[in-house]
Amino acid sequence: MALTKMKGVIFDLDGVITGTARVHALAWESMFNGFLKKNAEKENIP
Repeated sequence: MALTKMKGVIFDLDGVITGTARVHALAWESMFNGFLKKNAEKENIP
């Protein structure tokens, strides 16, 4: 389909339309685990 014929786009970031909530949760967890661990060590937080 040509982009000029598109009338809208739906972004489903919370898994309401498709079953992607678990995938998003794993992605956020993967990203933040390293960040939080690194900053906790820097701030001396257990």
